[in-house]
Amino acid sequence: MRIAEPTTLITDYVLAALDAVLGARLFARSEGQVSVRLWASGFLANAAGALLGGTFHGFGPYLGSGIDHILWKGTLVTIGLSAFFALSGTVVATLRPPWRHVLLAAAGAELALFLAWMTTHDDFRFVVYDFVLSFIVVAVLQLARRREPGAGSAAAGVVVSLAGAAVQRSGFKLHESFNHNDLFHVVSMAAAWLLYRGARTMRDR
Repeated sequence: MRIAEPTTLITDYVLAALDAVLGARLFARSEGQVSVRLWASGFLANAAGALLGGTFHGFGPYLGSGIDHILWKGTLVTIGLSAFFALSGTVVATLRPPWRHVLLAAAGAELALFLAWMTTHDDFRFVVYDFVLSFIVVAVLQLARRREPGAGSAAAGVVVSLAGAAVQRSGFKLHESFNHNDLFHVVSMAAAWLLYRGARTMRDR
């Protein structure tokens, strides 16, 4: 079977493998910290999204419209879940009740709205908007953690993640065989490592 977009498939699969490893490592060293486990869940959700997305870009055109649609919807949903888990983990590591409960409820409501919206929309830009909104809140919360171990790495990871989102929306490509999606995946790999270094030191408030 011919691969429709080989570079996108490869970079997506490498990103999926990296996120899966980092997520598993976070779970293994979470030491009962809910914040770390939420971040681990975010990594694993993003790994699933990258795996589904890579399969969609690589083989979707040859799998039939039904499977093609399932792959793409799965990609959108899992990436949305990833942003939700990252935000929730940061909330748990930063805020105490009652503000923790308020912001977690708001994050849950936003996720529900996102999932409802995506049932009738397929444009990846809505995933980027959801991701950017979640990570802007993460960035603000990181300011409250700026003196804690790993906060610098987490903040840098947020900045690199947002830069990656900007690249994805720009349509910029380095080469005909290395487009904006491929560059987005590479930038996301760097962001994942930085976010992992920040998440592994989080402690629940």
